Amino acid sequence: MMGLEGVKGVIQEGADADIVIFDEEIDITHVIARGKVAMDEGVVVMKGRFEL
Repeated sequence: MMGLEGVKGVIQEGADADIVIFDEEIDITHVIARGKVAMDEGVVVMKGRFEL
């Protein structure tokens, strides 16, 4: 649809994906934004636009 197949709505190489992973206490542990790791093991590793 609209040329977005394989780019939106899937988790695969080359697709646009923002992913947030929570632990059992619903604390954010990992964030992947625009295909780059922004938070790893609860530590912000990407500075700038996605920084908290």
